[in-house]
Amino acid sequence: EQKDFPMGKISQKIMKCGMKCGRLKLHFKLVKIFNMDSIQKFYSDIEKTKKFYRANNGGNYNGMDCCQKICDKFASDYRSYGSISNAFSDYWFSTYINTSQTPSEEPTPENVDRLAAMLSLMEGTRQLEDKLSAEDWSELCETVKYEAEDMPIDMLNDMMAVFLEKGALS
Repeated sequence: EQKDFPMGKISQKIMKCGMKCGRLKLHFKLVKIFNMDSIQKFYSDIEKTKKFYRANNGGNYNGMDCCQKICDKFASDYRSYGSISNAFSDYWFSTYINTSQTPSEEPTPENVDRLAAMLSLMEGTRQLEDKLSAEDWSELCETVKYEAEDMPIDMLNDMMAVFLEKGALS
C-alpha cells in the first residue's frame, strides 16, 4: 500500500529515477533522508556511530569511548553554531555519561534525548524541552553566557528568551 506524503521536487525526481532504475531500496533511503528533520537525523547519526564503533572494535562496545565519539561528532557536525556545540556536548558528557551507574550501556535513550534537546535549543526548534531538568537549564544558560561573544546575536537572543521562560536566568 502506497501512502501519500508531501515531497519536494528533489524527492519527486529521486522517486522517478528510483522507480525507473529499479533501485527502490536506495530510492526509499534517499526519500527518507530528504524528508528527515535535523533531530531525526541526529538520532540516526547516533545509531550509526554506535554501530560503526562496534564494527571497528571487533563487536566489542565501550559506552564511554562511544559517547566520546558522539561528543566529537556533535561538536564537528554542528560547528556552524560556534563553540556552543562543543560546550553543550562537554556538558552532556560530564553531567550524564561520566556519572552514569552503567557506563557500558551509554548512551541510554534518555541521555540521547538530552543531547537532542540541546541540539533543538541551538536550532531554536523547541523540541524535547521536557527532557532537560531545571538544573540543566541553569547550567546551559551559564554556558551560553560564557560562550556569548562567539555566538550569532539572533541565536543568542533566541536562547536567552528560552532561558528566561524556563526561569534559568540568574
